Amino acid sequence: MAKASRRSTSSRRGGGESPETVVPGRGTEMSEGGMLLYAGILLNPGDMLELEFSTPSHSRMKAVVRYRDGYCFGLEFIAPITA
Repeated sequence: MAKASRRSTSSRRGGGESPETVVPGRGTEMSEGGMLLYAGILLNPGDMLELEFSTPSHSRMKAVVRYRDGYCFGLEFIAPITA
């Protein structure tokens, strides 16, 4: 039985003129092209968001939602965000 790696993430979603919403989440099944994200926010396929990973370097990525099943989201990474 293989264990999935889990990483703590935060997702940010901007909506027009409103401020960003920061939501903690749990990422699994990470690859170079994307990951699964469990987060308590309603997202739909096509929505864009920013992810910040709780690592020593605090990596940030842009991603697009490609799949949704309840509060589980399949994300495709778009580009790293430079500081």
